[in-house]
Amino acid sequence: MSVAEQGTEGGFGSGLRAKLQSTETPEPRSPAEAITAAAPVAEDGDAETLRLELNASLAREQELRASLNEQVEASGREVQQEQVLAEQSAALDRRAAALAATETELEERERKMTQRFVELDGLLELKETLAKTESTLAKSERTIELKVHELKTADEQRAAVAKELKEKVEDLAQKEKELARSEVRVSRGLRETEARHEKLMRSLTESEEKARAKEEQVRSLEKALAEREATLAKAEREATQSRVQVEAREKVLDKREAELAANSSGNQEELVARARELDQRELELSSRASDLTARLQQLEGELQERDTVAKDALAQLANMDRREAELMAREAEFHRQEAALRRAAEESHKPEVDELAERRLKQRDEELSAREAGLNKAEQAILASRSRYEGKEKGLDEREKVLAGRAKELEERDAALNLREAQLEAEFEVREQRLEQREKAGAELEATLSTRESDLSMYVTQLQENFDRRESEWWTKQLGSNAGESPAA
Repeated sequence: MSVAEQGTEGGFGSGLRAKLQSTETPEPRSPAEAITAAAPVAEDGDAETLRLELNASLAREQELRASLNEQVEASGREVQQEQVLAEQSAALDRRAAALAATETELEERERKMTQRFVELDGLLELKETLAKTESTLAKSERTIELKVHELKTADEQRAAVAKELKEKVEDLAQKEKELARSEVRVSRGLRETEARHEKLMRSLTESEEKARAKEEQVRSLEKALAEREATLAKAEREATQSRVQVEAREKVLDKREAELAANSSGNQEELVARARELDQRELELSSRASDLTARLQQLEGELQERDTVAKDALAQLANMDRREAELMAREAEFHRQEAALRRAAEESHKPEVDELAERRLKQRDEELSAREAGLNKAEQAILASRSRYEGKEKGLDEREKVLAGRAKELEERDAALNLREAQLEAEFEVREQRLEQREKAGAELEATLSTRESDLSMYVTQLQENFDRRESEWWTKQLGSNAGESPAA
């Protein structure tokens, strides 16, 4: 015979004679009717206490079932209100399943109680048989009294066991309250973690959009840089053409110098025109050099803007890393709290009376595992976003290197153009000095030629005068001789 059966028999043992004298009652249809039917039989204080405890236990079971139904309805409303949150829906479904399992367990407990009351009915029948035996065997009163004494002893034992069970039930209720408070804290922490995770995902999305916008800016800058490189190449081609033209003009100048050496007269105007052309060409080269300098300054400004954009992107990545570290630290703190709750639950675990708490802990473990899986997925998404940002950062670095190389190449081209411009200016100055010297030499030669021409004119005039004088003298002599011979004849 079990302890519960002994306690039940002891509770009804004191009213055995009254039960034998009472009329036969109908069989109870439920545990409540059995308790109500058994209540008048138990006349002593222990039976009344047992009845009150059973009524309280039934009331607690009804309250628990009502709370479970309310939780199921609340879970249904939350599912209807929060259909977007798939993970919470899954958690609520699991909680509903756990509540259904709890309800099944309560029904099993009710069935066991019904079975126990059936056993009590069997005991009642046994007591009736004993009463009949006592009525027929009056001589065995002493033996029956001894049996009654044993039943009283068993009743006392049952009372002690019931008291112990009551203490355990109170302890279990206290632990359930503590677990409920812990569950509230854990749920609050999970909600805060999910809110932070959503905020972090929103910040990641905004950062991705900003990175895309900055990447578009970089592409536009690269396009503008390519256009400016094309313009610079065109300017270089124009400079090459100008250099060819200058060389051609130098050849023409050499030819003109040769002509000037052959004939220095009449070239003053051409020299002046050539000098004007050289001055005009020098002004054009100066303006082109100014344009190239302005373009290089503009490119440097765009490169500085590109550096600023890259620094902003790096700062955002550092901020994201910091937030990710905070999230991981909070997740670790959450896992520590979970482990502490699990240890506390294991320490307070009583296999005899705490099966419901064990199931609740198992359900919480499943919920926490599901939430942990969700956090792992979120962490994987964050790592994937971080890898994408690292790839974009590498791409930006490579583009920055390419832009730096292009800027360096432009600087080298600018330096080459400046050097070529300086060389052309030096050559122009040398040519100008040579032209001035040759112009001066031409002027001196022209003056010398003029002097020689005047001297030659004077010399020719003198020769002509001498020739005329000598001719006149000869004719005079000839005419004088002819006149003397004519009179003599």
